[in-house]
Amino acid sequence: MLTWREFNSLSPTNQLEYLYKHSRFLCVRKTSSHRVYLHYLPNFFVEIYVHYPGGKFKDIVTFKGTKMLEPYLEQLMVKWE
Repeated sequence: MLTWREFNSLSPTNQLEYLYKHSRFLCVRKTSSHRVYLHYLPNFFVEIYVHYPGGKFKDIVTFKGTKMLEPYLEQLMVKWE
């Protein structure tokens, strides 16, 4: 498994390929202009931002810790019940 630093050094295309093979998809949240897909890799989380409507890839954001999980908490709690 790649470390957070190694993952962030990859190109976006390689990051997406790595996520497809190694991550666990957790959930998706919706904003007025994006769908944000949350994935988990050991020791960090990854958000994939996709324009909506249209489905065009916009960005990948990585983070450690739980502070940025707040927008997902309700969905994640439902999955664990």
